[in-house]
Amino acid sequence: MGLFGNDKEQDERLSNMEEWLQGLTNVVQKNHLATSQLRIELMKVQSSVKKLQSNVSEKLSQEDFDPAVIQLNDQLAKARVKYEEAKSAATENWTSLQNNAMQALEDLDRQLQEADERMGEEN
Repeated sequence: MGLFGNDKEQDERLSNMEEWLQGLTNVVQKNHLATSQLRIELMKVQSSVKKLQSNVSEKLSQEDFDPAVIQLNDQLAKARVKYEEAKSAATENWTSLQNNAMQALEDLDRQLQEADERMGEEN
């Protein structure tokens, strides 16, 4: 029995809070993925600028990009898959899936940081 005999109202409020938290978590994860994608794009631009500065007359191909940037793109795709799994299964084992999604995002951030540091060392 809930406090003051208001089981129905308390259950409804709890459901509303859980729904709001799930929505908020989705927004945070979408923003995280968007930020990661922007960082990857920025690294691509930086890599392109470096190549253009050294070889103005040559065209760039996928091989001209740092392999870490390509790997980061793959990692971003994996993080997006994890995010979609977490979103679609919000009512089934939500906490565990959110932890997995957050781990994928943390792994992506770690790899982004490492790639950023490697690119900084090349300068």
